Amino acid sequence: MPAARKASARKGILAGGNWIIDQVKMIDVYPQREQLANITGATVTGTGGSPYNLLVNLAKLNAGIPLAAAGLVGKDAFGNLILEDCARHSIDTKLLKATSDAPTSYTDVMTETKGGNRTFFHNRGANALWDGSDLDFNKTGPCFFTSAICSCSTSWMVPTKNMAPRRPGSWQRRRRPGCGQVSTP
Repeated sequence: MPAARKASARKGILAGGNWIIDQVKMIDVYPQREQLANITGATVTGTGGSPYNLLVNLAKLNAGIPLAAAGLVGKDAFGNLILEDCARHSIDTKLLKATSDAPTSYTDVMTETKGGNRTFFHNRGANALWDGSDLDFNKTGPCFFTSAICSCSTSWMVPTKNMAPRRPGSWQRRRRPGCGQVSTP
């Protein structure tokens, strides 16, 4: 089969990048340094990360195309939660690996009961270890790749250190002919 026909026969979306668990905690007030705030309610656990949100939302919309995940989670309860949620949404996780070298990334979202102001405490965890070098686009089923590999800075989003030298050219060089790609730092 000619390469152009092979590429056009592939379909779907592969999303790679950050896989995060958000733990939202309601607090009575944001404390001054070395002061106490009270957690006033139950912790609500949610999921996040650009590729995760994209794939889950497409699944909920019944997009009708194959969806696949790429990245790294920890071999822990949060990593299991992400993998189980992907399975519930029929998201292929062959390229979403688990590691014992770091925990699954998580963010504690401290939310003031009055006013709803939020402050984020983030653990990059396994996301900091993934640079996409394990992806071989010639062996993936989906034809469209999107990525968002970011870490939180004090005022803006910046590419993850390991990914920065690889972008954007490395994705472009490794993608299959006839397939699309979107990358964001």
